[in-house]
Amino acid sequence: MSTNFAIDAAARAILFTDARSNLVFADRPVAMETVRDVWDLIKWGPTANNTVPLRVLAATSDTARAAVLDAAAAGNRDKIAAAPLVLVAARDERFHETFGITGGSETAAARFEADPETRTRFSHTNTMLQTGYLILGLRAAGLAVRPVGGFDRAALDAALFADASWRSEPASAGGSPRAGARCGRAQGPHRRRCRGARGMTAGATAPGDTARARLTGIGRAYAILALVEAITWTGLLIGMGVKYGPQTTEIGVTVFGPLHGIAFLAYAAVTVIAAVRLRWGLGVTLLALVAAVPPLTTLPMEMWLRRTGRLAPR
Repeated sequence: MSTNFAIDAAARAILFTDARSNLVFADRPVAMETVRDVWDLIKWGPTANNTVPLRVLAATSDTARAAVLDAAAAGNRDKIAAAPLVLVAARDERFHETFGITGGSETAAARFEADPETRTRFSHTNTMLQTGYLILGLRAAGLAVRPVGGFDRAALDAALFADASWRSEPASAGGSPRAGARCGRAQGPHRRRCRGARGMTAGATAPGDTARARLTGIGRAYAILALVEAITWTGLLIGMGVKYGPQTTEIGVTVFGPLHGIAFLAYAAVTVIAAVRLRWGLGVTLLALVAAVPPLTTLPMEMWLRRTGRLAPR
């Protein structure tokens, strides 16, 4: 490309060229704090008259998820049910009442109040625009998102928004991408083949390509120290074999003993830092720490973390 974009190639890949409308997600929840952070970012996206008609309902309760599934078209129910995160985008038909906050004029508010048909059309158009921002924001947070438009809106409104001025627009099924199942829509030079949910095949980035291609700084540091820890373990094992086998020299233990001790401590420290910054969770963190104890186990541990995207930006 000849255009000098304001964001780098890695950011463009996350938002556009490597992003997918996923069918399969990792089996871990999405924190509501992440959704709020995304909202606090995307609400600044440009709209007509600085309006903010978009409202987002997170279907976190069993009742809310059931309402979305009941209203969804039959072909969409499995896709929604498989997603850890289900969001319903809605337009607020009383959006003009917040003009004092968003910057709209009193004259425009009065005009919208007097013309419900224009108000509905205007809120729909700008809600769809903001929903696009929402999808990009969720992708920027490291999530995969699948917009879903096939459902009975009247039934969903009755179930979730009966006492509100909100009216449903597209829903979104989302979650963390699962390695080996990044299947969905892709075109042009990015179109490849991979196997997705229930054995179906779809165009997508080859499994794990994105996770392998991009590492964070701390992810790269972890990968390096996992290798160093394994190398020093190997040297120490060879040194111990020479010392206690032929008993010809102790130089291997003398050299690699201290080196392995330093590598072990550095690996443990970087593991903890990576776990915090990349949000691994307690189980993965403990597994990564324990991997330093058996010889050479840090290598398969690093490969698994890389393959599952846990060393990549999140």
